[in-house]
Amino acid sequence: MNTGPAVMLWQEDQRASGNYTLSGRFTLLEPSSHRNYYGLVFGGRNLSSENQWYLYFMVAQTGHFVVINRIDNANTNSVVSHTEHSAIQRPDANGRSVNDLAVRVNGDRIEFLVNGRVVHATERSGSLLDTNGLYGVRINHVLPGVLVENLSVTGM
Repeated sequence: MNTGPAVMLWQEDQRASGNYTLSGRFTLLEPSSHRNYYGLVFGGRNLSSENQWYLYFMVAQTGHFVVINRIDNANTNSVVSHTEHSAIQRPDANGRSVNDLAVRVNGDRIEFLVNGRVVHATERSGSLLDTNGLYGVRINHVLPGVLVENLSVTGM
């Protein structure tokens, strides 16, 4: 299955609030022709409207990650932009890679983890202040296939 131009998946009853850990396993089944991101969405509201608001933490086949705040249908705020990290698995000889992603919200701190390693940590402030809301996954542009498993929230 091919996706594109981008897809975000969530269910209206999937909400996280307070202190929590959102996690999921992402298996890239086949790389795309250029850098495309996939990963976790959290703190979402109004996701079916033009007034949408959410945060996302995603990785790419190139070993990069991003943390972005989507403000509406046209505006974004890059919290962390295209940052490379050795914890991110790149495709093997068969074109596959597996990355376990997690966002830990605890008090005034947020940690972003890939394969159990913190790749970024910051205080909850600015666009990262409101982390309560819908959660799900986002797969950008044209990725030939990403398998998502074990999407869950713990610790609420």
